[in-house]
Amino acid sequence: MSHHRRNELDRARLDTMLADMSRRGFLRTSGVAAGAAAGVSFAFSPTVEAQTPGSINTLVYVFLRGAMDGLSFVVPIGDGDDAVRYRQRRNSTRMSITDSDSARRPLTLNGGQPFGLHPAASGLRTLFNENRMAIVHGAGHLEPSTYNRSHFDAQEQVELGTPGLQSFTHGWLAKHLMTTTRLPGAIFNAIAAASTPPQSLQGWTESVTLNNTSGFHPDPSHTYSNTHLRGLRALYAGSGDLDHAAQAAVDAVDVIGAINFGSYVPGGGVTYPNTGVSNNLKLIATLIRQNIGLNVATLDVGGWDTHNNQGVFSGGGFFTLVQQLSEALTAFYRDMAGSGFGNRITVVVQTEFGRQVTENSSAGTDHGLACPMLVLGGKVRGGWYGEFPGLSVTPGDAVRPTVDFRQVLATAIDKLVGNTNPQGVFHSTASPFTYSPMGFWNP
Repeated sequence: MSHHRRNELDRARLDTMLADMSRRGFLRTSGVAAGAAAGVSFAFSPTVEAQTPGSINTLVYVFLRGAMDGLSFVVPIGDGDDAVRYRQRRNSTRMSITDSDSARRPLTLNGGQPFGLHPAASGLRTLFNENRMAIVHGAGHLEPSTYNRSHFDAQEQVELGTPGLQSFTHGWLAKHLMTTTRLPGAIFNAIAAASTPPQSLQGWTESVTLNNTSGFHPDPSHTYSNTHLRGLRALYAGSGDLDHAAQAAVDAVDVIGAINFGSYVPGGGVTYPNTGVSNNLKLIATLIRQNIGLNVATLDVGGWDTHNNQGVFSGGGFFTLVQQLSEALTAFYRDMAGSGFGNRITVVVQTEFGRQVTENSSAGTDHGLACPMLVLGGKVRGGWYGEFPGLSVTPGDAVRPTVDFRQVLATAIDKLVGNTNPQGVFHSTASPFTYSPMGFWNP
């Protein structure tokens, strides 16, 4: 039998044996079957040893899908022109620092700027006032020819790191991973807390998708789950590429399967809320604290497309989204700081674009342009960054971008994570970029 024919039969037998496993996609996402034949490297290694806390810096990239209303999250306050224009152009979504109802008053922040945070973001307000969170005004595409208000197109351009272009084969996080230090023998170095990897990881074959803690385990209700693993070891006990790939993947199942996610004790006395975003960040925290060499973790938070009945006040949809995001990010940071990992994690929060300045007739807001970005972590120098463009001139009734979002991402991977070629991650002849570090980091 030819070597090629044997490999075809091997793949068929592998697929058959995996058919009853609870996360068949676990092996496939990790590049086991297709990757072996192509000769690529694999994310999994059974020989990884425990490292001291902080052996690797981890970037947690949180994407708010649907386009968050930045003016309802970072709110102009006071008697200045921007605050007056904001209140004139909003009705059911309008907040004011002088409102008698505390649930309708933006939270004041240090730093002397005429902006407050949404009233549901009390945890993030505390982190900001502790100088652990940076708010970057006006993030978006600087070149008007690249403005885009299509969710799909805008998300793709942001995740590829190429404003105005959608033809690149690698996402910006994939390019970051190609050019940064990785822990030798890492079990895996990139995880997406989702059912499929985001486009920011496109082109990186060593990423794992996982959106619940049972994903690393064969179906425990199946009598023969352990038999399947033993069978895989026996079937792929040879020395070929496919044998090595399958054995490494099964070893990874063993290593991660030994983690008792249910008994995880967060640092700093933290209790994570029982919400989707909190549970995903808790999962990421658990893996970071296992010292398995995790460079990148991604998390998508949907629901921000608020054309109708935006609900910025207590009980509304936007209020709930902000509250859950704030509580989850605060718990995650407190957990990491309390367990000695605070200086080794950086969280970047981004959305594809903001919303229009003027509220629509359906008590919602339509697609806009610029939106604030958040950066938080133990090495972050908190405060205000970028330039708020003002609301006197609003192209297409949108907040005008003043900061290239790539400058925020490049500064994060350079100064907070340790990538020595941040410009190379984002620059190309088709999408030029000149890196200029922002100041939200502590030397």
